[in-house]
Amino acid sequence: MEKTLFAEEREFLVDFLEKAVPRVLDMYRKGVEVAFKENNEGPVTEADRWVSDFFFEEITLRFPHDGVICEERRAQGPPLKQERVWIIDPIDGT
Repeated sequence: MEKTLFAEEREFLVDFLEKAVPRVLDMYRKGVEVAFKENNEGPVTEADRWVSDFFFEEITLRFPHDGVICEERRAQGPPLKQERVWIIDPIDGT
């Protein structure tokens, strides 16, 4: 059977959401505090940071040759030099 375009990425995203959504919903049920990023770059919550970190870790494990840019995470090297780059702004919990 022929693999469809981006089948592996879709499978990854579904798996990621199955892991992440229950944790994020639990955070919001308990209540989240809004903080401000360094240099007053805008509001951020614990859920924002957690999802961003979790997404970054999961992508780099599954697709180690891809670059990743996350709004809530400082770049570690020049991710735009990779052939493929994920740009992550997973939720806006604020």
